[in-house]
Amino acid sequence: MENKASLRQQYKKLRATLSSAEREQASQTITNEVIGWLQEQVTSYKQLGFYLNKSEEVATAKLIDWALANNYEVFLPISNVENKNLTFLKVTAKWREEITENPVLKIWEPKPTNLKLKGSLDVIFMPLLVFDQKLNRIGWGKGYYDFYLSFAEKQPLKVGLAFQKQFSALPIKSEPHDQKLNLVFTEKAVYC
Repeated sequence: MENKASLRQQYKKLRATLSSAEREQASQTITNEVIGWLQEQVTSYKQLGFYLNKSEEVATAKLIDWALANNYEVFLPISNVENKNLTFLKVTAKWREEITENPVLKIWEPKPTNLKLKGSLDVIFMPLLVFDQKLNRIGWGKGYYDFYLSFAEKQPLKVGLAFQKQFSALPIKSEPHDQKLNLVFTEKAVYC
């Protein structure tokens, strides 16, 4: 098994081979699949945690807009660089006005003035670089999501959003602190 650092580099390069048009089309397919899945759920998921994607990741803006328009409570993470943890803050339909760029991590996050999540998320949508058949995930390597989830009061359903090129047919070595996903949506399949 390859180590995580080399897998990160390999799959970053592989994902970068997607053109912006391919990324946009695949993101729309994934968005449609996730919306269909959420509409089919008989359980009452109310609080959804999303991430604001980097340009090369699966786009989440349309999912966020749809969730807000359909009366879900939507939360976005803010990163605490000192302790490598996440705090999820509630956003509204005007979420594009409620975000700011984190100068250290170069990612978009909600402004700290937004309301903090009380309790637990029902579903958390997570970015990733690579995943395998057993739903092991490798992210950016900072451990923010793993740390957040290890201390969650109640475990949310963990859903990865990825392009099919990010699937590894070979198993990924996981460590005790690594949080396994429950589902992964790609433009070609849903893994569970």
